[in-house]
Amino acid sequence: MNPAPLKMMSAKKITPKTAKKKSTKIASIPVKKGIARALVVSLTHVDRKKYGGWDGRGGCYGCGIDAARISEALRLSGYQITALSDEAANKKSVLKALQKAAADTKSGDTFFFYFSGHGGQMPDATGDEAPEAGGRPGADETLVLYDAELVDDLLDDVWKSFPSGSVVYMLSDSCNSGTNYRDLSTRGPTPIRPVSRSVSAKMKAALLHIGGCRDAFTAAGEDDGGVFTKALLQAWNGGRGPGNWKDLHEAVCSAITGQFPQINTYGKNVKALLHAPPFLPWSVTSAREKMTQDFPESGEIPSHAIEEVEVGAAMARGAEGPPIGETQARKATRWLMTHFGDSLRRAGEGTPFGPDILCAIVCQETAVYWLPLLAKLEKDPSFQDDPSEIVDLILGRCVLDASGDFPGTHRSAFPKDTAAFRDRYGSEFANMLIEEANLGRAVRGFGPKQWIYKGYGLFQYDLQFVLEDEDFFRERRWYDFTACLEKCLHELEEKRKRFPNDLWETIRAYNGAGPRAIQYRKNVKIFAKWTADEIAKMAGPVTRSVPSAVSARGGDLPGSKPRLTQDKLAEKLAPFNLDRTKHPLVVVGIRGYYKDTMGVPGVNDRGIYDDAIFIDTPDTFAAFNGNTDPSKHKPGSGFGESKGMAKLKPGAWFSYKLDFHGSKVFGPYRAICQRLGKVTVTRDGKNGKDYEDTGDFGINIHKGSFNGTSSLGCQTIHPDQWQSFIAMAMDLAKRYHGDHWEKTVIPYILLED
Repeated sequence: MNPAPLKMMSAKKITPKTAKKKSTKIASIPVKKGIARALVVSLTHVDRKKYGGWDGRGGCYGCGIDAARISEALRLSGYQITALSDEAANKKSVLKALQKAAADTKSGDTFFFYFSGHGGQMPDATGDEAPEAGGRPGADETLVLYDAELVDDLLDDVWKSFPSGSVVYMLSDSCNSGTNYRDLSTRGPTPIRPVSRSVSAKMKAALLHIGGCRDAFTAAGEDDGGVFTKALLQAWNGGRGPGNWKDLHEAVCSAITGQFPQINTYGKNVKALLHAPPFLPWSVTSAREKMTQDFPESGEIPSHAIEEVEVGAAMARGAEGPPIGETQARKATRWLMTHFGDSLRRAGEGTPFGPDILCAIVCQETAVYWLPLLAKLEKDPSFQDDPSEIVDLILGRCVLDASGDFPGTHRSAFPKDTAAFRDRYGSEFANMLIEEANLGRAVRGFGPKQWIYKGYGLFQYDLQFVLEDEDFFRERRWYDFTACLEKCLHELEEKRKRFPNDLWETIRAYNGAGPRAIQYRKNVKIFAKWTADEIAKMAGPVTRSVPSAVSARGGDLPGSKPRLTQDKLAEKLAPFNLDRTKHPLVVVGIRGYYKDTMGVPGVNDRGIYDDAIFIDTPDTFAAFNGNTDPSKHKPGSGFGESKGMAKLKPGAWFSYKLDFHGSKVFGPYRAICQRLGKVTVTRDGKNGKDYEDTGDFGINIHKGSFNGTSSLGCQTIHPDQWQSFIAMAMDLAKRYHGDHWEKTVIPYILLED
């Protein structure tokens, strides 16, 4: 056993030559809807008892950061991610996870395996490796896991168990990674590119592998990540870089010196993989050439990679002294009152829990974690047009408290740990919460863990309440500020029953019992003085630009769904003379449907769900609360960077089909997207002089936000109704258009009431 003890810098760059392979067509790999799964493995150290006293820390300090960054890229590309790190990344667990992935994978599915850690070599035990100079036995390449090395022969066995029609990607940022994916022969100890034997008849899947260096060479590791991974992600640039794996590999080779990344394919009909867009699952790759074909106004495919923000574990809530200072507390209060001021005021009416107390609780519970993220996002110009995306990210990433799973911690309430939750609720629910926890860990600069966190949202609604309030957690309601506020106030009112005349004892009981709860009460009391003073300094309720007489948050719903009948809608559609034989499925928007009952009477407001959207077929009719306007007014001029905000012009648009919409918050997901032609919009002009513009703007029909309509011109459905809308649209498209359901136009008719 000879694991490479360090990831080190080597010498100069050599661009590898492409090995000759038989030409194949992209269509040779099945194109069908599939599931995308990923296994991300990282090790910053190993068990020194298993490696003769060597702990493996040198050169691998940044492996957790590598894994977090790759996980974010994979998540945004639609993968279901399993992450194993450090102690959890032992040989048995990694091999079991790989074997399970193979067993779960079906034709059309994609599996992505990423490894960041040490790579080693050991004498070839099976005779599959070419002998070294002087007739010495060849070497097997290995992944150095926590307790043992995983030999490439075993990986080869795993890949051969994947089914025909599936696609596998493997990226390895480790030493000796030129051929560490299979039992591959090499010529000599230092090949520039491996020379493979004939493809095994047992290899049914199509595999693409990129290793950070050649066999018998080292891959450099730095404190902020591996040189290979950093160069790869920088070149990829969130989907803006090279459009396929082959070009991306060449870009990485050009960007770094001292190591020679290797690219290989394995299996039958694999040439298509070299030309596939990086990180996209194969089913998505076949659906569209590249994510970055979407246009800026769609809000799709995030260009912003959130910078890691280090947050010390000593800042855990309940520790001695306030977790943030006065300046930070005042900033947090201003942000909360700006976005949720009316809600905070209304919610606490008739109780001692005014906005000062509620803001103070947020300062104590979570502000230390989200204020650094807020500072980064506010400086990012890509978020300026739709601030609700910042709100969604702040709320969504407040998944905290690893008690019961973090070493040395104990938890008495259910679930005591992740295993207890999984035993009761199963893997699907558990994995979703783990993924959400890892998203929060990533923005705080930590690598992924297989832990379910226990606190959710700005007020940290505890996971123990899943026993009575399962939907809150299944539906990710912590993204909804009002839902979180309601839970907080309910808990406070329950504790107040015990201490009806003592606000501060109520606050203590809200946190629990013991010395930490007493400190919690002290901290909230300190914060309350600062928050009350800051609120007093703010001139009136400062909220988003929604009339305060009606609604303080754009995510509010009308009192009911639209009540227009199908017959009445047919009358409105009659002037368009639609061929319903050719277009049995249409989507209809009515702008201003609630203009007399929401917002300013008689005015079609922006930023609220005051419009109606319908799905209409000969035998199906459904109504949804939606929005057909941009979230805010932004005047501009011309058609370049200074252009005004877009608002889709009423009319019949035959430019839509089912495809993938993405966001900085949720990543790519199915929606009805403008992909088949141009549309005309009216842009906000300066001095009230609006003007028209026609083009491919990515004006999609997608999921809105709880905290705003989340639109830069798109049509959005309230998140409570989105799943019903898109499931119905997809079902009807498949019913009427069969195998062409993803390609056939779905007319969108926008009316103005």
